[in-house]
Amino acid sequence: MLVSLFIIAGLILLSGFFSGAETALTSASSRMRELARQGDWRARIVEELRERKDLLLGTLLIGNNLVNIFAAALATSLALHLLGDSGIFWATLIMTLATVVFAEVLPKSWALVHTDKIALLVAPILRPLVYLMQPVTRPLRALLRLFGATPERGSDALLETRERIETIRGAIDTHTPSLHGGRRMLHSILDLDETSLEDVMTHRKEVAMVDASWDYDTIARFVVESAWTRFPVFYKSDDNIIGLLHAKDFFRSWYNDGIRAHELAKEKAESQSNNDSPEPVAESWYPKDSASGASLASPSVWLRSCLSDPWFVPEKTRLRDQLRAFQRRREHVAIVVDEYGAFMGIVTLEDVLEQIVGNIDDEHDVSTPQEITSLADGSHIVAGDVPLRTLRRELGWHLPEDKAVTLAGLVMQEARDLTKQGQEFVFHGFRFRILRKEENRIASIHARKLKSN
Repeated sequence: MLVSLFIIAGLILLSGFFSGAETALTSASSRMRELARQGDWRARIVEELRERKDLLLGTLLIGNNLVNIFAAALATSLALHLLGDSGIFWATLIMTLATVVFAEVLPKSWALVHTDKIALLVAPILRPLVYLMQPVTRPLRALLRLFGATPERGSDALLETRERIETIRGAIDTHTPSLHGGRRMLHSILDLDETSLEDVMTHRKEVAMVDASWDYDTIARFVVESAWTRFPVFYKSDDNIIGLLHAKDFFRSWYNDGIRAHELAKEKAESQSNNDSPEPVAESWYPKDSASGASLASPSVWLRSCLSDPWFVPEKTRLRDQLRAFQRRREHVAIVVDEYGAFMGIVTLEDVLEQIVGNIDDEHDVSTPQEITSLADGSHIVAGDVPLRTLRRELGWHLPEDKAVTLAGLVMQEARDLTKQGQEFVFHGFRFRILRKEENRIASIHARKLKSN
């Protein structure tokens, strides 16, 4: 009896292996291609299996169902021996629960959390099994194709597109060896489909915003002292954005209101002079509301007339789609929100273009410290908010981009805790030391690439 229980437990674990392997290999990130290009033999196997997805899925499904049926049959036989006819009911109930929990939910959940790691682990084990199962999976594929249900039709289109992109990348590297800037620009264009707004947006903590409750003078001073020309305007809460204020519209309204106020004051002075009345009291630069006498500097009266409607876009939008949307709508700024509608930041047309041509500065841009500083010993000092994609493009560092957007985010993700200044971490072939923190934000990191053995 104990032997049978151990065999059943082993079969359930084997079923969990197949389920988790299926999830990990079909959900592995694009980082696999980068690792394979660098020479990682396990990543090459992952890509090889994903290119033969029909055979892979056939092997996994056959193996999974085979062990599940064997485990269920063995459990039913054991239950009949111990409990008689009622054993069928208990065997069905227990095996259903055990299969769902330990052979489906847990392994697939674990595979979703550690997708790339598990894919690299199981790929070398599955490759020989996929080749051994070809006498079964190939006739199965032919049968599915006969009924028009072959799973490779949809995947072939995706695979063909991916292969075309990789071919183009190779052609770029081959035919533009002396044009480093041009080669990088062409690669960046291909990356537009793989990069989302959350990778390039300005985070809400760094966005210059206008409070709708501010008076005229406060807003004018804020706009003049800022280096930007467009400002999200919120009412009561940062998440409640009611519009977008353009400096040109604001000062046009301010100027027109001032002209009207000056003309009203001049007309009143002339009227009082004709009536030999005392010298008039100087009027405010801002006109008054005729009914209440309140200054038109009240935001409820004048600010909304200066605002354009806010344009909200999801943070997962791809850069290529956003660039087309900018062209179609003839707008330069969009408000980025998450899946719950919460304000995450803003993205501009310039942000998208900079991903292609590099940094664009004008005469009003505030000079900032260099984000990446190379040291004589080959290490680098990197600002915490530098995107991982920028490090890949500028330095050739292939850090996982599926779990974090910035280097600081990756360090905090790997540390699994709030970090302290001076702490060091080693992961993904690099040694990172936190040089400076600002409150809970990592501002500067010293990074050194470790030599592989």
